[in-house]
Amino acid sequence: MSGPHDFAFLHGDGTHAGRDMRVRFVRSGVRATTARREQAFSRDGGTTWPTD
Repeated sequence: MSGPHDFAFLHGDGTHAGRDMRVRFVRSGVRATTARREQAFSRDGGTTWPTD
């Protein structure tokens, strides 16, 4: 499968342990039985994105 559904990018703002943070989720390489997923959290307003 390729085309418009092989990539998704979602992001938002939230809090954790009383601290503001930005959150992003990336899904790529979506196929019938596999996909790559990455999540990252930024505690500095989006300057750095350590992945989980």
